[in-house]
Amino acid sequence: TGYTWYAVASDGAYATQSATWSFTTADITVPGAPQNLQAVASEGQITLTWEAPSSDGGSPITNYKIYRGTSSGAEIYLATVGNVLTYTDTGLTNGQTYYYRVAAVNAVGEGSNATEVSATPTTVPSAPQNLQAIGIKGLIFLTWEAPSSDGGSPITNYKIYRGTSLDNLILLTVVGNVLNYTDTYVIVGETYYYRVVAVNAMGDSVQSSVASATVPQPGEPGIPGYPMLFVGLFAIFALVMLYKRRLSVNKVRFT
Repeated sequence: TGYTWYAVASDGAYATQSATWSFTTADITVPGAPQNLQAVASEGQITLTWEAPSSDGGSPITNYKIYRGTSSGAEIYLATVGNVLTYTDTGLTNGQTYYYRVAAVNAVGEGSNATEVSATPTTVPSAPQNLQAIGIKGLIFLTWEAPSSDGGSPITNYKIYRGTSLDNLILLTVVGNVLNYTDTYVIVGETYYYRVVAVNAMGDSVQSSVASATVPQPGEPGIPGYPMLFVGLFAIFALVMLYKRRLSVNKVRFT
């Protein structure tokens, strides 16, 4: 907007006009939208960062208003911060996706919102549940159940720890997202102790409760070995042959 100023002096009979001054003022308006809004999630919190608007509207930015929602386009007012370029939103639920917008404020008012961003807080899983170990001939079979919580990030692997005493468990192997494992690297008569850990993108869970089993001695209950399997098959074969013989005898009698 342009303005022109001058002064007039008068003694009642004569009037004298001063020189003229002209100047132009810029129109003051609300700021533009904050730029490059980013959201980075961690355990139970999301940190927002952004850059100042390309225009402050002709008046210094005094604050930023932050809006949050749990669905896209449904953000509501969350907080007002000073003329800073970051904010950390804490106390969030892991696994829940949050959506954000940010607006700059100057003396005229609140500008338009930044482009919406979203992020999902995550943490490590809880411990695997109900670990069981069963000793059978030549191996130990492990089963377990998935953790009650995956921490908001899918489970990718399980780590299995083993030892011959409770205070000396070391990593045995890493398996995929499965709920059982067969340990064949065992010694007959030895007792083994196990714990299992769940893994997601955030890291390892705490260890499961311990389970133990002893590899049976020969003759103890277990999966039949080859000699017993041979005896079983021979018995079945003998019964089949006896049945066929009886059928043959009956045919002769009725002929």
